[in-house]
Amino acid sequence: MLDLACGNLRFERFLREALPDTTLDVVAVDNCAPLVGEAPAGVRVVEADLVGGLLARESAGNAATPPTGVAPATSVDAGAAPSPNPTLSPSQATDAAPSAGATPSLGTAAGATSPHAPFDLAVCFGFLHHVPGFDRRAQLLRELGARVRPGGIVAVSLWQFMDDPRLARKALGLREDALSHLRALGADPACLEPGDHLLGWQDDASAWRYCHHFDEAEVDALSRALAGDPAPPRTVAPRAVPAGGSTFPHTSAPCAAPTRPVLADATPAPSPASPPGVTLREVARFSADGRSGRLNRYLLLQRA
Repeated sequence: MLDLACGNLRFERFLREALPDTTLDVVAVDNCAPLVGEAPAGVRVVEADLVGGLLARESAGNAATPPTGVAPATSVDAGAAPSPNPTLSPSQATDAAPSAGATPSLGTAAGATSPHAPFDLAVCFGFLHHVPGFDRRAQLLRELGARVRPGGIVAVSLWQFMDDPRLARKALGLREDALSHLRALGADPACLEPGDHLLGWQDDASAWRYCHHFDEAEVDALSRALAGDPAPPRTVAPRAVPAGGSTFPHTSAPCAAPTRPVLADATPAPSPASPPGVTLREVARFSADGRSGRLNRYLLLQRA
């Protein structure tokens, strides 16, 4: 299994408890080693900044390459000390043999640490709402699909916090402060897409997180895009923030103190080429989590 943005490995521990007689071989990717903590047996951790690497590759003018490169990473086996992970330069971010001193692709980071790639299952929970831009989110899911075998499953969660009255009130209440924060940085709030928000982090007034709300129309559009079906033009509806082009990465605790967001160009990035031969078909969709049981929308996708 490949777990992108694994967090504190809660899903891995759940699987071990739910499937005690199953041998798990897991590659878990995250950029916050203190949050991940000690990996259980059978779990290899790759420390990598996916959003930062994604935007860095676009800034380098390499939009034609799938934007799933990651920042310099370390690979950690359960019970072992961290060691340097093989890396690739942005222009070489394929599944070729790695070279030292550059940036690995998602495929290289995963394949370099698992003898059983391609994977049976790839998951991404609680992360996609931090990835700026519809095209980037769709491409990241395509790259996950490229990491699973034919017939393998990709499972993702899509945060629908604006459908929760309490969270929606909080987000709307922060709107003016968030826009003022952007303007103070010399950034144009018009760079935000429909559904984009800046949310706080607990009680820290200086920490702002980029978060995206997925309405059902966007979930439909993602499903169609991943299946290779032509998608109708996406209309811009009024939101808590103005609509526009691409946006910015988030910063969050507990890994580091809040830092100045780096804005991407306000012009939407060109849609990158899809991994050849990768088609993901939706096999299930459901809601779960939170008091309402509807805080997240889950998509289960199967590689053709």
